Amino acid sequence: MIGLGVLFVVIAVGLAAAWQIRQNPHITRGVGLRTLGLMVGYFLIAGISPAIMFWVIDGPQPQDRAAALTVFLAAWILFSGLWLMRIVPRFAEPPAWLMARWGIADLALLLLMAGSLAYVLLI
Repeated sequence: MIGLGVLFVVIAVGLAAAWQIRQNPHITRGVGLRTLGLMVGYFLIAGISPAIMFWVIDGPQPQDRAAALTVFLAAWILFSGLWLMRIVPRFAEPPAWLMARWGIADLALLLLMAGSLAYVLLI
């Protein structure tokens, strides 16, 4: 029953956000469609991470391996969000260190993903 209540709240918030977006004169139809397409792409990319996790996991895991997989999942989603932030239309420019392609944020997340996945596969 709680899940149904949460679903209603999420739908209500989504509809309220959509209504505000429709009322904003800066957001044209083209900007809205591009943003929608990018968000769908983000959710597809973010969905690849759990697919990789289920491919690697085979039954119950030790806590250290589960923690490494959780780190991989979080880093993958943050990396996807970082790239989405760079290409989606926006009103305010984010900090330069986040906008630099293949900057410190990218490298840190890639190293975190590579390290955690290597730990899981090699240990």
